[in-house]
Amino acid sequence: LIAHGRLVGTVAFAMRTRPCFAESEIEAIGLVADQAAAITERRALHDALVESAEQLRLVTDAMPVLISYVDREHRYRFVNKAYTDWFGGSAADLLGRPLREVIGEDAYALVRPHAEAALRGERQSFDRELPYERGGTRHVHVDMVPDDRGAEGVAGYYALVTDVTTRVRHERTLATLVDRCPFGIYVVDAELRIAMMNDAFQR
Repeated sequence: LIAHGRLVGTVAFAMRTRPCFAESEIEAIGLVADQAAAITERRALHDALVESAEQLRLVTDAMPVLISYVDREHRYRFVNKAYTDWFGGSAADLLGRPLREVIGEDAYALVRPHAEAALRGERQSFDRELPYERGGTRHVHVDMVPDDRGAEGVAGYYALVTDVTTRVRHERTLATLVDRCPFGIYVVDAELRIAMMNDAFQR
């Protein structure tokens, strides 16, 4: 069985006597073989896609960041385990639901301009505090990568959301402590530019 120039299987005949096929029978056998080759190839492709999807699920579920795929209608088509842990329910509960419905109106109002830009093919990366309907207010870093399919246009976007709430709280606490110091403190970056200074230093 040959499909697209590649061997995908064989057809075998078991007969008591040596076969002598007529030309019409040979043509019929050829048609059957072509159909069998196409079916075999589709089955192999399906199995490969299933295996690939399972491997993708294992990898994304092991990651601590929220990963999702949102289509042009702003509906979820893929979410990983971190996403379901955050918003509750299972992946099946979230798939097909609108972004607005899952994260809430207030958070959606802040995210929507970035989502629409991603659907125009513009990659997005931003940090901001979002008032999620479930899970409360969190400070997150978000990356949106357009799924640009060339002539077909942008089909959706991949979103990676990292919860940086704890880090931001620590940074704010440190900044408060530094500002309360009676002596001057400043921090320089790798290019020897002042990145932070307290009130005492400015005085």
